[in-house]
This record gives sequence, structure tokens and C-alpha cells, in this order.
Amino acid sequence: MRTSHFLIVSVIVVCVAAHRPILRALGGGLVVDQEPPPSCTHIVVLGGDKRYDVAAKLIGETPKWKLLHLGGKYSRLVEYHVLPPWEDHFKQQMRERGAPEERIEFRGATLQNSWKTVTELNRWLQEQDDAGVVVLCERFNSRCLRYQLDTILSPEHAARVSLLALPDRRYNEQDWWRSRTGLKQFVYAGIDLAATWWFGPEGEAEDVPRWTPDEYEKQLRLVQDR
Repeated sequence: MRTSHFLIVSVIVVCVAAHRPILRALGGGLVVDQEPPPSCTHIVVLGGDKRYDVAAKLIGETPKWKLLHLGGKYSRLVEYHVLPPWEDHFKQQMRERGAPEERIEFRGATLQNSWKTVTELNRWLQEQDDAGVVVLCERFNSRCLRYQLDTILSPEHAARVSLLALPDRRYNEQDWWRSRTGLKQFVYAGIDLAATWWFGPEGEAEDVPRWTPDEYEKQLRLVQDR
């Protein structure tokens, strides 16, 4: 039994070693990492490892830049004051890192999915004549986000948005297959990208219904009566 396990592991190791350039190319295909646009005025934090640290560092190094907080997902825990609002959480994260609160702008939008986030960013760009944005995002999700930006935004507005694809401390596109976390993130990002290409904006789930407790009880009764 041990011999068979050793042989299986050896075969896997050989296959991985032989296909390492292919695996790196596959990982790199999920990544879009860009320089900030010349007109950059704002930073949008959407995701990525150590995103708050990076945002605070950029704000400290570039006094003219501001932070733009588009909004957050609707949550009953926030509505019932179990968790703080998204804006307060963001303020706290940036305050702990020394970013001045007066350099944060809030849109306060309800963003249930990534397509709505991009749509809200598009609305903001339409209100700004000369603003540019650098978006901090998870590295393996950057290709998908770039596709969404190029789909929703006009070419003029899309050119004013760049992506800073933040690397994860545990893996990157050069070694993602060596860790369980990297492998999972690669698979999830690949599925997300394929679904985004295939279904487009119409493929996202609908918003969560905002029912009161009485409305929930009514819906349960309707289900039970069926």
C-alpha cells in the first residue's frame, strides 16, 4: 500500500514539474495588473490581501489622492445594528492605519454583486469630468473585474480606471498549485471568470428581499400551505 501511494505521489510530482510553465501561464491568465492612470485622483478598495494597508500607504505617498467607498452589500446584521455599517467599518480600518477621514468619499450605494459595483463606479465617473481611479482587488479576480469594467464602462471611462491586483502572501500566479488555498482560489476565480464571460450582467443573482419579521412569517405560511 505504501509503495502504491509513493508511486502515485511521484507521478503527480513529475506531472507538476513537467507542466510548471503551463500552470504558471494559467495563473498569469487570471491576472491584470496595471499602472494608475495619469488622471488618477481616487482609490477604490474592493478586495485583496492587506488591502487596507496598501490603501493607507498610497494615500500617504500621494497627498492629492482620495479614497472612494462605493458602498456595500445589504445585510440584516447591519440593519439590526448587530454589525456596524460598511462606512463605519471602512473608516475604522483606515483610521487605524493613519489615513485622514476627510480624504474619504462615500457613495452609500447597495451593491449586491460585482456587476452592480462596476455600474455604481460608472455612475460616479459620469459625474466626474477628469477623475481617474485605481482599484485594489484580489489578484486572481482581476481579469474578471477588468472584463466587467470594459463591458459596462465606455472606452473613455474604462481608460480612466486601472487595477492594482494585490498579491496574496500565501501564493501567487507562479506557485498557486503548491498550496491548498492557492488551488482553491485558482479554481474559484476560473469558474467566476467563465460564468462572467458566459452569462454577463444578467447572470448575477437578484437582490436579497428586505422582508420584515412579519413578512418572513407570511412567506413561511405560504410555503407550508402548498
